Amino acid sequence: MQTKYKIEFFHPKSVLLPLVEKMLSLDDYLIDFNSITSINKGDSKLRTLSYTDRCFVINQKYYLEQPKDFDLLGLLPSDAQPFLELGDAFRLISLCHKWQGLEWCVKNLGFNGHLIREFSKQPINQPHLQRLIQDYLIFPCLNGQYEKWIKETGPLYKAIGYQFRTITNNSYRLTDAQWEKQKRTLYPNWHLRGHRYSVCFEPSPK
Repeated sequence: MQTKYKIEFFHPKSVLLPLVEKMLSLDDYLIDFNSITSINKGDSKLRTLSYTDRCFVINQKYYLEQPKDFDLLGLLPSDAQPFLELGDAFRLISLCHKWQGLEWCVKNLGFNGHLIREFSKQPINQPHLQRLIQDYLIFPCLNGQYEKWIKETGPLYKAIGYQFRTITNNSYRLTDAQWEKQKRTLYPNWHLRGHRYSVCFEPSPK
């Protein structure tokens, strides 16, 4: 018997990889720029990343670019990585803030100005910091990924007579009866921290 509903799985990607790539690209540019201007001793050099900071960023890029089945510690599926990046996000944001300043971070990295201003305040407690990272960096980036994915996937199902119904925080193929009980919601509940998300499409009304 053919099932009534069809599903696709949405896999969120790392929200830090674009940031890491921008940081390395800028640092490469500044290194090249300084190598040219250093010929004129009177020119002041632009600030580049320290050796330690650059190694940290390069290591982040290597880890984040690994295939989805790559698991550094052998403990969790790497699909969960977007939700395990709070500590790294704090270090990267702090590094960017000290390296190029508030206005640059907001303009070039797409950071929310409120998030960066809060990072500038001292002291700041860890729970508050984690909430800020989630609310102003991780969740908006994941929403953007999901919006792009649903925009690309929805028309494919519309062409075969299906429309979006809901999305759940799990990686299982639910039965039709289970889908009937699911609450209709447009966005995933990121707070539940799933490894991937089941997106349900139902037959379009005739």
